[in-house]
Amino acid sequence: MRRKWGAPILFFAFVWHIATISALSQATEQRSAADLKKCVKNATCSSVLDAAYKLARRQEFDFLLRQYPVAGNSTQQLLVQAIYESKLGRNNLKVVELMREVAFSQTSVEQFSDTRWYALQFLADMCNQKALMELSTHGGDAQTPYQFQVSCGDWARTLSAFGKCKYAASREVLVNSLNSSCLDVLNAAAASLQQLYPETCQKLKTSQKIIDCYHRSWNK
Repeated sequence: MRRKWGAPILFFAFVWHIATISALSQATEQRSAADLKKCVKNATCSSVLDAAYKLARRQEFDFLLRQYPVAGNSTQQLLVQAIYESKLGRNNLKVVELMREVAFSQTSVEQFSDTRWYALQFLADMCNQKALMELSTHGGDAQTPYQFQVSCGDWARTLSAFGKCKYAASREVLVNSLNSSCLDVLNAAAASLQQLYPETCQKLKTSQKIIDCYHRSWNK
């Protein structure tokens, strides 16, 4: 009786094909990581932010932290931004220490730069009281909603952190933000006020009535 070899041969060919693809993918991944690191090290690379972000997503924090002190100012700023935007590193003590240095060192970066905001917001997302206080203190007033050089969408993240962390000292900043022309800011402020003061003033129809209501309740 003739044996049928077709099925076993096809099976082993399939297994070999999968193993080959896996090995090639791993090699490509390793080469890609090397290319990303090469870009971060090169101040003339046009995609430093993207490279640093991808490395942060892979939690290559040891490499990024080694690069920070030897990098130029512009690359340092991009490294901080990339780590923040990766939404990782909050359990890494060395990463947190770097963010503290950038956020609170008087000589590190400009006071209201986006770089400092990234560091402060990184810590604020962890409900760091000092970062929350710094952001709230420089939140501005009704005429100047905020002083940091970031988009209104970014500033909305700060307002959301105030509510999440129950940071009541931010209440004036939050109320002032209810007059914002930026929908993200307005919604974040309203949501945080609701978290801080449930069932207070939120049912009123206009922003000004809500603002007046909060001021009256706080002045009682």
